[in-house]
Amino acid sequence: MTCIDNAGGHYYTGSVTADPWTSIAYTSDSSGATSGSLSVTTGGSSAEVAGRAMIIHGFDGGRIGCAILGAATQLTLTASSFVPYYTYAGALSVSGTVGPMTTSGTTQTFYYSLSGVDPSCSSGAGTKANSCGIQCAAASRCLSLFPSLSPCRLLCRLHPFCPRHMPAAALRLTYVSRLTCLWCDPRLRSIHVGKTCVANAGGHYFTGSVTDDPWTSITYTASADGKSSGTHSVDTGALSSDVHGRAMIIHAFDGSRIACAILSDGVSSTLQAGTFVKYYNYNGALAVSGTVGPMTTSSDTTQTFHYSLSGVDPSCSSGAGTNANSCGIQCAAASRSLGSSV
Repeated sequence: MTCIDNAGGHYYTGSVTADPWTSIAYTSDSSGATSGSLSVTTGGSSAEVAGRAMIIHGFDGGRIGCAILGAATQLTLTASSFVPYYTYAGALSVSGTVGPMTTSGTTQTFYYSLSGVDPSCSSGAGTKANSCGIQCAAASRCLSLFPSLSPCRLLCRLHPFCPRHMPAAALRLTYVSRLTCLWCDPRLRSIHVGKTCVANAGGHYFTGSVTDDPWTSITYTASADGKSSGTHSVDTGALSSDVHGRAMIIHAFDGSRIACAILSDGVSSTLQAGTFVKYYNYNGALAVSGTVGPMTTSSDTTQTFHYSLSGVDPSCSSGAGTNANSCGIQCAAASRSLGSSV
């Protein structure tokens, strides 16, 4: 999910176990322009594909251009079907909805109507961190842990408690404690784990120009029977496509996490990648511009997309060569193991 560091290998997940991107390539004209439509079954939903890096390759297979897949339009999101947070073993059982959540610029405004929250929140939040909170998760920050990504990758690769293989949805391994491996954002802003309710969802989600946690004041006040409703606005620095798929966490009065649900628009979103930049380690003369998209998702896990690009490799005028990734148009996630070729 980055264009300023190694975006990793090709993205595929779930029941798709063989790389589906190897045949996804473009044919250019002599001026370096190309357009067309392609379909690829990644095993991922539109929510899982959103936010990933779309990579354009040269004839030699090298990466020359990169842009992030975002929603073609702002999404209206809702989190429902709350489940107990994975470490919570108490008696509270949250139900209801957070949403609709709308986005204006980078500010999310949402309504919430919940039952089963902590009745101790009847006078509002207490003094403990996250008391009575309603918050969107990403993961705890890693900036203070490591000054660069190289130690992150090295420590995780060497440490015996860290897995030898990456989950397909993950980006970077960072050794945080003897028993915990988390995924570190390449920009060192935050660890982007917060798209799960069955594992550690990490810290509060904020990004971009927002450098102070905006979620600390986002709380609820409950009735004596554990019900709460209201409206909040929070500037996360993110677009709706960035927030899409993240975990919405409900906290108890003591600040502990009691419930979790995933923010979704309920439909397969239409995605688009534009504003291409040079891939972080490409120093050649090619400068890709144009768009990949709209990208639609059918059968839940198959992405079909149009592309119209300029500045691609004119050597692709006869199609892809024999090198891996030659003339490729491919979605990056992370290599499936730390030793994989990217």
